[in-house]
Amino acid sequence: AAYEAVGKPELKAEIEGIVEARQLGREIEKSDFARHQDEVSKLRAKYPDNRWILSQLNWLAANACLTAADTGQGPTAVAAAIEAQRLYESVIADLKEDHPQELMERGVYAQLSYAYDAQARALDPAVTQEKSLRCEALRYAQCAVAINPLGSWERCVLAYSHFQMEDSERASQEWSTALDLAPGDQGAVLQIAQTCTKRAYGFRDQKKRMALLRQTAAFLERL
Repeated sequence: AAYEAVGKPELKAEIEGIVEARQLGREIEKSDFARHQDEVSKLRAKYPDNRWILSQLNWLAANACLTAADTGQGPTAVAAAIEAQRLYESVIADLKEDHPQELMERGVYAQLSYAYDAQARALDPAVTQEKSLRCEALRYAQCAVAINPLGSWERCVLAYSHFQMEDSERASQEWSTALDLAPGDQGAVLQIAQTCTKRAYGFRDQKKRMALLRQTAAFLERL
């Protein structure tokens, strides 16, 4: 009634949609995306023109796709990673003008970097597209650091991208910076180490896997 009194009843629907999207997001975080696909579809249909609400739904779907890409293999993993890339790019398009702060807070550019990396890891090693995907992963990791230069996680993502490009020196520098940005924060260090370990076991190349695990061990020695 208050919104109607000031002549803006449309605000009521918009705020209700935001509340619904936030509640659904919390429910998905507690369980998994697949269980809530019908609710996501209904919310999309209910608010087809609200870019913020659509960005939240795309963000949740992208995270689910990236998890599927990380845990899958072959064409299934590639398809999931490509879909994650598309959805993260949609989130950026919807938020960059009116909600740039949210892009930083959610680490969307860093997640997009991981989506490109997931594609490169899932492809057959003989596929020449791998290098261009690695370059895109590095580019978006650099974007993540550019908008949040004091974020230790973003620095870790950049370090990982340099590692994937076989630039060990730059990777070590960025990992060191990540630690310097979170001095004494054991939770941050462990989160970064867990990420590196998870990525390492996704490598087909045993030498590369061991190199990243050694880097992670060195990383943990600073705790």
